[in-house]
Amino acid sequence: MIPSPPAQDVVFATTEFSALGGELGDSNRLSQMKQLLGWCTNEASRDARRGGRDAKPLPVVICGSLHAEPASEPLQCALRHSLRLADGAEDLPFTRWSRVKGVEVRECADHCLFSRELLGLTAVLDAPEGVGATRLPSHAHPSDHIPVLSRFQVR
Repeated sequence: MIPSPPAQDVVFATTEFSALGGELGDSNRLSQMKQLLGWCTNEASRDARRGGRDAKPLPVVICGSLHAEPASEPLQCALRHSLRLADGAEDLPFTRWSRVKGVEVRECADHCLFSRELLGLTAVLDAPEGVGATRLPSHAHPSDHIPVLSRFQVR
């Protein structure tokens, strides 16, 4: 029998940030991101603070509908944070494509942030092709958001 490698804990968070538009929505999302980063930092460093068996921070994965474009302040705040996160969805052309109150919305609102030094991104599900005039949701894709499916390898 081949022994399995020792288990590796990972801090995993999933969330949906405020979808409000304008300055109030931007401010809410930035506040939500800072709070979530604080919680993840505390949890990831708990064993290291106690001098636990590994005495190093745990990898972190944060997934969800952040309602934040790549250049937005909440997402940039996460990418500049001491957790050293990267975005597994950064190369997707969109994660949401629909019509809202008669306005075309095609954006990267959903993300999968991960500890880039502790996890290696090995695969990401591509955005669906042929969405076109039907947009999302459709019979083939029953949500106005596509899944951001990522695969990681612990380093």
